[in-house]
Amino acid sequence: MKINCLIVWGGEEEKSRAEWIEANSQYAKVLPKLDINALKALISKSDLVIGNDTGPTHMAWAMNVASIVIFGPTPTSRVHITDINKVVKSPSVVDPYRLNREDFSIKEIRPQEIFEIAKGLL
Repeated sequence: MKINCLIVWGGEEEKSRAEWIEANSQYAKVLPKLDINALKALISKSDLVIGNDTGPTHMAWAMNVASIVIFGPTPTSRVHITDINKVVKSPSVVDPYRLNREDFSIKEIRPQEIFEIAKGLL
């Protein structure tokens, strides 16, 4: 099975983290900065999109592309869970009217949990 793990990024801090992942993985590749049309084209050809509660994961859902959205201190009601669109939520309690910007519980999500869901979607 051919594995392509393509990483998109939006800002310099994300790019730096993406480059670290690329340097420490045999499969990951950091893409150049994409405009919205290139991002849409990439997502439409993807087998699976994994990311936090942000544009690319919402675009995957809208294009009926399998996705896993990772939530920390934000409400999961922002996405609709389907057979191919899944959610992984940190253990934090969410107040949708007052998000806790000091809550970094997303770091408590085990990568293995995401991996198992991904295997089921692929």
